[in-house]
Amino acid sequence: MSDQSARFALPYIQPSQAQKHVTHNAALEVLDLVVQLVVEEFGAATPPALPQDGQIWALGPVPTGAWAGQADMLAAWVENAWRFIAPQPGWRASLHGAAELRVRTQAGWALPVAAAPDLDNLAGVGIGAAADATNRLAVAAPATLLSHAGGDHQLKINKATGDDTASLLFQTGFSGRAEMGTAGNDDFSVKVSPDGAAWLEALRIAAATGVVAFPAGLDAASIMGDGVMAAAGDATPGRVLKLAQDGRGAFGLGSTAAAGPPEITSFTAALIPGLYRYAEATAVGAPGSGGAFAGYALVLGSASGHPGVIAWRAVANAADQRIWFGARTATTGPVVWTALWHQGDLLGTVAQAGGRPSGAVFQHGSSANGRFERRASGWMECIRTDLSVPAVTLAAGSLFRSADVTWTFPQAFLAGEPPVVSIAGVHADAVGASVVALSPAAVTFRLVTHSAIADAVSIRAAARGRWSAMT
Repeated sequence: MSDQSARFALPYIQPSQAQKHVTHNAALEVLDLVVQLVVEEFGAATPPALPQDGQIWALGPVPTGAWAGQADMLAAWVENAWRFIAPQPGWRASLHGAAELRVRTQAGWALPVAAAPDLDNLAGVGIGAAADATNRLAVAAPATLLSHAGGDHQLKINKATGDDTASLLFQTGFSGRAEMGTAGNDDFSVKVSPDGAAWLEALRIAAATGVVAFPAGLDAASIMGDGVMAAAGDATPGRVLKLAQDGRGAFGLGSTAAAGPPEITSFTAALIPGLYRYAEATAVGAPGSGGAFAGYALVLGSASGHPGVIAWRAVANAADQRIWFGARTATTGPVVWTALWHQGDLLGTVAQAGGRPSGAVFQHGSSANGRFERRASGWMECIRTDLSVPAVTLAAGSLFRSADVTWTFPQAFLAGEPPVVSIAGVHADAVGASVVALSPAAVTFRLVTHSAIADAVSIRAAARGRWSAMT
């Protein structure tokens, strides 16, 4: 029979043993130390200067002093001496003066690992509040955070059928004041209530079409800032164009009615931005005149109060349609008009005034001397296709030439700037032409060929240069 117990090494009283009380007290001493074990420190290395009877230290791997050589043992101060006890795996010890419990393992003293509770199919969870049969999750807190786990995060509210409700309800004193979601159908809606009983649907988005509706209406003044214009002449900043009963705006924009936009009677007075109709005689300075109702004008505002105006004639004849731009550098006074476009301006008489084009864009013409085209840019081209020489028989070194031919241009070029001419003979042996004399009015040349030609040779000639000094 062993003389001590297997777990705590408690000494056994032996048969016929003398002084049995010594063995018994030694066993009680061990039990007193390890039952409900409390230590002063885990991993202790240095013995205390004034230990108290019954105090125990859980030693670390390298204890010193009176503890030297007793690594990982329990050091107990009993009757003015140190007693060392080997802790066994599974023993539990609490730290004196602190709510810390550790378990002895093969690796040392470790904090116990609590088993994870089963959180599935709970009847309810209350965080700072009590859950009930309806509100099975209840949270009372300044805020609730639902965050991602490294990517997206969705909050899903699922209902059984389309007739059920899936929504967010906002309450005041546990009385509903606003609700958003699919309530009673699959259309998304936003509702509000003044008392939790009567509800007003403010917005609805149809699930089938995505069309947005405002069943309770819209407060236009709140949405549009300073509101809707009071009348056609209301120029209050920030106000929105008002529609009249005939469908046109306060300044005639969007008009479909016969009345059309309002009429502007004077371009010298202060002008309010908008669309207007006008009698052509009103647009002083613009080309054309007469007519009780001659066109439209779009008045453009500016930060400085100096308006710009785009005006156009309202006529059925395309040849009479015109567009002008007008501007002034004061809030009132005459508008200075500039013609922007007219169908007749493309082809006509090209002219200039003060170094600027003042007529058509292109001018075509012809005479017995050929055809010409003048351009508003100041350039002109002349062409002659019916010139010819009767023969090319005059020797010119190893080549042959014709008699002198003079072409008088159908229109004279700018004085002092003769044009650039190009002359070609229509014949396989034609080499080119040599210019004998050149002026803004005419060119004299000779046709040059490789061989003598007894027959007539046709000539094509062109001249290009400036008809005016415009740049």
